Amino acid sequence: MRTTTRRVQRPTGTQRKSTQRLAGPGRSTSRLQPRGLASGKRPRKQSLVLGILSLVAFGLFWLFLLLAANSAMTALVQEDGNRLVASARLGLFSFVMPIIGVVLGIIGVVMKNSQKAVAGIGLGLNGLLVLWILMNMFSRH
Repeated sequence: MRTTTRRVQRPTGTQRKSTQRLAGPGRSTSRLQPRGLASGKRPRKQSLVLGILSLVAFGLFWLFLLLAANSAMTALVQEDGNRLVASARLGLFSFVMPIIGVVLGIIGVVMKNSQKAVAGIGLGLNGLLVLWILMNMFSRH
């Protein structure tokens, strides 16, 4: 006589609960977490780049301002009107850089899954620079 084993079918939509091991030292946690959310995954590079660009904008402000001041002094000594106008334009253009740096810093800080330290430093430096410029523009002497 032959015996048969019968399998019991589960209703569709139910799944068997699987037991998960805790990750110990030297064990990978990649099986425990969904593929895109692994804890060892590095943040996106865009936020680091945005923070660095924000710091570059801060440096470019000072560079353009020093170049404009040097050019203006040379133009005054040589009595060259065209060079004086060009240095004034460069000086005015330099004030756009902190605004660009603030915008890039805000974007870098607000992004999810990002490295916020560099973007925060750039945002802070450019923000202080913008406040300093506005205070000097609207202060009464």
